[in-house]
Amino acid sequence: KGKETMKKKIFFIIGIFCCNLCFGSIVLQNDITGLSWRRSKIENCFDVAHTVKIENSFLPIIAGSTNVLWEFNTKNTETPFHFMTGLSLGVVDIGFTLSVPFVFEFTIAKFEKTMLEIFSKTNIGAFGTIFGFGDVLYLQSSLDLVWGRKDRKWFFGGFGVTYGTVFYSYTFEGFGKKEEIYSVLGAHVIIGIRLPSK
Repeated sequence: KGKETMKKKIFFIIGIFCCNLCFGSIVLQNDITGLSWRRSKIENCFDVAHTVKIENSFLPIIAGSTNVLWEFNTKNTETPFHFMTGLSLGVVDIGFTLSVPFVFEFTIAKFEKTMLEIFSKTNIGAFGTIFGFGDVLYLQSSLDLVWGRKDRKWFFGGFGVTYGTVFYSYTFEGFGKKEEIYSVLGAHVIIGIRLPSK
């Protein structure tokens, strides 16, 4: 019974995926964050001289990510609202990020063959270094003005603003805590391609 139930679940998921192929598209999107202001707050109970240290800096390019997304209901070009989600792998100046993006798209203007949209994206995931991912929270939100084809196929691109933060906190019983917060506010550029389904 257990194996039969598992087979039914697998066939159901495959069926849903195949049905969605008729209405959705796979989207590959690259994001670059630059011209950024970063604020670092480090609280370390073991550093007696500098228990709390705050630094501000300006960075020309701080992060980039590659997103593999699924855009639902792509073929319905009349509706002004679309949604994408998938997986994002990014590189920042202090490590790597692995997150799930949630992208809400709103069409604000249509022309003869092109259109303008507002992309609102939120990434939620984990942060890591070359030693691996840990219990570190990564959160990034962006708002972009995006130009693309009216039929929602092939290339699109745009720019906007983004805010991201990496948060790490660990409490040492009987001693105190170590906490690190890195926050970034900067310009955001996206370039992507929709691979249309048949």
